[in-house]
Amino acid sequence: MRLSIATRAIAAALALAAPVLHGCTSAQPQGIAVARETGRVAPAAPPARISHLVFITLLDAADAAALLRDCDASLATIPGLVAYAAGMHLDTGRGERVDSTYHVGLYLGFATEADYSRYVAHPNHTGMLKRWQARIARLRVFDVLDSTP
Repeated sequence: MRLSIATRAIAAALALAAPVLHGCTSAQPQGIAVARETGRVAPAAPPARISHLVFITLLDAADAAALLRDCDASLATIPGLVAYAAGMHLDTGRGERVDSTYHVGLYLGFATEADYSRYVAHPNHTGMLKRWQARIARLRVFDVLDSTP
């Protein structure tokens, strides 16, 4: 199942807000657990230990839908991937506080560094990079390690 980047962002925001909400006794959003013995809010388990985030600015914004289809077909099927989301920029009206300089955003999650390394070298990944490199104006990649026990 493919979840939107917005859904992942909401889950991450809720997880970050959990310590602030520790005294709250009203109904909790899905993905947040409350320890019965303490009543404190605890974030749900992260979707992956390694988060690989990619933001792509295309030379022609009209190519975004085709790039998303290629990502879904090529990247989402690579072995070792435990989480995947892909989508286009969402204009939330927040102006300069939200980076809007990309057309397509990807989230790929991996359990281990070995899985991530296999993904990077996988022919689906390298082939897609070759197919799209001439149409990409800017590519930003962020790798995040969640070392939460």
